[in-house]
Amino acid sequence: MDENIRALERQLEGDPVNREMLIQLSRLYERMGRDFFGKTLNEWIQQLSSHSWKNVLLAAVAFKRIGPLACVAADPLVKVLERRLANSEEHEFEFDEQGIHVETALIEALQIVDGHSPAGLRVLVLLLENEYDFEGEARIAAALALGAWGVGAEGAIPSLLDALEDHDWELQVAAAKTLGQLGPLSKEVIPGLIRALDDDDTDVCRAAIEALGLFSEEHEEAFSALIRFLNQTEDWEAQRDIIRCLGKLGAKAKRAVPALTAQLQDDDCDIQNAAAKALMLIGKPSRTAIPVLKQRLDDEDDETWRIMADAILKIQSAGA
Repeated sequence: MDENIRALERQLEGDPVNREMLIQLSRLYERMGRDFFGKTLNEWIQQLSSHSWKNVLLAAVAFKRIGPLACVAADPLVKVLERRLANSEEHEFEFDEQGIHVETALIEALQIVDGHSPAGLRVLVLLLENEYDFEGEARIAAALALGAWGVGAEGAIPSLLDALEDHDWELQVAAAKTLGQLGPLSKEVIPGLIRALDDDDTDVCRAAIEALGLFSEEHEEAFSALIRFLNQTEDWEAQRDIIRCLGKLGAKAKRAVPALTAQLQDDDCDIQNAAAKALMLIGKPSRTAIPVLKQRLDDEDDETWRIMADAILKIQSAGA
């Protein structure tokens, strides 16, 4: 058995998320009675059925610490979350003395140990939609966990879009972050993210910018929305975030050069510097911005002068 364990451990070093090998190794550990923080995997799984929420919390924390090797706990975690959901109308979700939310710990454990199963996805969507989570902690955790499913979470898009318009700004931010991780094929989320740009909460707006930035390389609608918002918003953090998103696109953001050049004239040196850096990353298409960059060399701020000079030199040498 020891040889089998060592062989699997060596294979997992090259493929650490191979679920089939993880299951085989966890079962071998169980047979040999390997101890994980004072209990075997099976003993921790049995503790999920405890009537004491503190014991359930301890098991969830243990699975989070054990990591993907605790993949055999995925189904039991789904079942305990389903049971707690069924009773959520009768009681508020609990916190421990340190403020750790029980459902949140269970969700985070599921995110780590699940192989992105349909059952895991289904229970996370139900948690996201749960109207009896008055504190909102479990809904936020579920929204963030769905991001780990990537394109496999496309079935959760309607629920995530609803969460994006919720009254809880933290849930809105979590939904925006996850929507941005669903991949460029999920273009139906773009209109909802564009609407979120006008949200009264700055954090929601910035999360929407980050998500749209992930779509902007493949989708004109997202790219154009960022340019429009850059030209109209007076929020300097939002401006800076958009500029950075455009810079990450490199030469593919060449149509943003006029808007970025205009930002070089902003009164805020942080915006000026961010725009110069973005133009530098865009490269050769930014040569039309060189005259304005040269004007900024008269700035008395040493850092601004250095960034402008660096941008001019790199843009001039790009594609040479």
